[in-house]
Parts: sequence; structure tokens; C-alpha cells
Amino acid sequence: MRATHSRLYGYAMPSEDVEIVSIRLRALASRDKPEPPKASGETDGKPVEHRAVLFEEGKENTPVYRRADLPAEHEGPAIIEAKDSTTVVPPGMWFSVDGYGDIVIFK
Repeated sequence: MRATHSRLYGYAMPSEDVEIVSIRLRALASRDKPEPPKASGETDGKPVEHRAVLFEEGKENTPVYRRADLPAEHEGPAIIEAKDSTTVVPPGMWFSVDGYGDIVIFK
């Protein structure tokens, strides 16, 4: 180790203790790919209310759904409310909920 230090830095101190300041390690391991949890699919799928929403085409009476209570699919318009987001499905589009609970919006 002292020889390497002397070669890299041009000097060595044989009377001093060797101190390792940092070490880097890279490890690779194989494991099974985790499977995301499936959605329960047990919802009533009914809107909590309807609101008049202004879209480019004009005002639409729009159902408002809780994120946790979505129907399996719905033709827009729709508003989907969650704790951390709001999703707007405009008229002429529709959404479905896949097996993992993801909202997929189609035209």
C-alpha cells in the first residue's frame, strides 16, 4: 500500500499508520422481479357528484369520481379526484382502469 502511495503521490511515510479514508464497493445480485400489487377492483363506480364544467365544446354536466371508487371504464367527460391530483377526461375521450389500478385514457 505504501509503495502504491509513493508511486501515485511521489512520497510515503513509513513511520505513520495507514488510514483508509473511503472505500467504494459495487455489488450485483440476481433476484426475482417484483410483481406490482393488483387492484382489488371492488368499487361501486358511482360519481360523488356532477358539476358544470366548461370545455372547449361548451359547458358539460360532468360526473366527479373519487380515485378509489372508479368504474371499470367510462366515456368522458369526467373529473377524477384524488388526495394528490385531479385528472380531467375531456368529452370525446374515455378511460378504463387496468388490473393494477392505473387510469388509462383513450381517444
